Amino acid sequence: MMAFVSRPLHEQPTGEGPSDSDPVTGDRSGWPGSAFLRGRGLALGQVSVRRDLALPPDAELVAALDVATAGPASGYRIITWQGRTDPDHRDRMAVLMSRMSTDAPLDDLDYEPEVWDAGRVDEFETSWLARGTRLELAVLGAAMAADVPGARAARRVVTWNAVSNPYMIAVNEALGYRPAAVEETWQGKL
Repeated sequence: MMAFVSRPLHEQPTGEGPSDSDPVTGDRSGWPGSAFLRGRGLALGQVSVRRDLALPPDAELVAALDVATAGPASGYRIITWQGRTDPDHRDRMAVLMSRMSTDAPLDDLDYEPEVWDAGRVDEFETSWLARGTRLELAVLGAAMAADVPGARAARRVVTWNAVSNPYMIAVNEALGYRPAAVEETWQGKL
């Protein structure tokens, strides 16, 4: 069984815990939801932080990312599309989706790897990131610069990172994402 406790960073902890602790890296024992789950025998498995990027992205930042990633990302081709994944790319997308379920930090969570195939990709479309030297920056920078219909109405882009994943946190913060909420993932046996 899994349970989640989330809190926007602008909210202060309530209850018995300290009110001056850092909710991202510090003690969150004062969160009522955490105390409730702990009292029912669940164990904290992971802490994640939601980071938001205000839109539109800073044009100078996007241009600087293009320059910074030109060399390290050479040899890679960034493929973009709108809507559903082209059938020619679904098998490769399935490999990426399977890897995303195991490559991201799981901390103390007991988590089964996800099994993806072209049919599942076709049923559940999502965006992806490939890992590589500054390739994440190149992919995200290209996505930020893309002219996507309807994107002009969006006010922010949201991403989640485990606190134990400083590599992707650094990538997202370099892009301008800022912490907005914390989520604890609790797990227990029924």
